Amino acid sequence: MTIRRRLATSLTIMTTADRYLSTRGDASSADFSDALLRGIAPDGGLYMPQAWPSLSEAVQGTTDYRAIGRAVLAPFIGGTLPAAALDAALDHLAGGFDDALVTPLVELEPGLFVLELFRGPTAAFKDLAMQLVGSLTDAALAASGERLTILTATSGDTGAAAVNAFAGKERVRLVVLHPLDRVSPVQRKQMTTTQADNVLNLAVRGDFDDCQRLVKALLAHEDLRAQGRLSSVNSINWA
Repeated sequence: MTIRRRLATSLTIMTTADRYLSTRGDASSADFSDALLRGIAPDGGLYMPQAWPSLSEAVQGTTDYRAIGRAVLAPFIGGTLPAAALDAALDHLAGGFDDALVTPLVELEPGLFVLELFRGPTAAFKDLAMQLVGSLTDAALAASGERLTILTATSGDTGAAAVNAFAGKERVRLVVLHPLDRVSPVQRKQMTTTQADNVLNLAVRGDFDDCQRLVKALLAHEDLRAQGRLSSVNSINWA
């Protein structure tokens, strides 16, 4: 193989969408499963894809949520999960929403449209991401044989969606921190009335920022990380 061809091959491998870099630049690249299960890179940065593929015009013209999801996400997953894992995750997500379009675009009046993101099991827009993350995390753990503890801080939306998505997942333990008396009654009940043995909900005397600081400190605790995989499921993991 010529030097030019070797260089071209190396560049192609280095810039694929299913490899992830830390925003701080001091950690080794990771594949999709590792980025998914780690949550935060070892150097404290957020994971971001090395490349951003373009969507075909055919996909851009469809309204089928599964087809769009498959086209958008498959390049970022690559071969790190079984081929059927993404399809199963998308089927699970779509089956939990009360509209066949998942996120219907509704015309309120001529020229005025609204995209409805509240059709999921907890009526929060976070269901769209969390249902997928729950299924894909389960698939990644099944493939690796590992277990995972997930820590998350919430003011309501994220916690309720996470509890619904991860409840009953045998390889996952979910710990949710929310500020005491600072979430809506509905979302508090969604989080605290689950019967799932793998979910622990903690009310913190403080505000959301206090909950977030606790989660960040726990994720950075080397002794805790050494005892098993720790991750998070909110805006402090992926970029």
